[in-house]
Amino acid sequence: MIDLLFEEQYKQTIENNRHNLPQEIASVVDRCDSEGFVFRNKPFPLYPRISILPVEVRNEIQKEAEKMIDILEKVIELYANDQRTREFFMLGEQAQELVKIDPGYKRKIQISRFDTYLL
Repeated sequence: MIDLLFEEQYKQTIENNRHNLPQEIASVVDRCDSEGFVFRNKPFPLYPRISILPVEVRNEIQKEAEKMIDILEKVIELYANDQRTREFFMLGEQAQELVKIDPGYKRKIQISRFDTYLL
């Protein structure tokens, strides 16, 4: 597990401001709702906990995440051009139609979450 910076200071800040947190969180949730922040047509759940990482660790995570995205981009390209790859994924008809949609830009993956990377 990565040794997180400022962990004790973060815990102390939360403890010192715990009486304000419910109102602040509610305010952020209301703002997200009013501005339409959604994921899969549902309000995006907020988790008011951050991790502060050394810049070196952040850069390493970024490099590894970019490698994973590059791999996934290759899989997308294979799926589009190789029958055996399409057969391997066994997508239903509706999913196949969604995959065929051209988003209008070269890279297909614009947003990604590798949530388990730090575990």
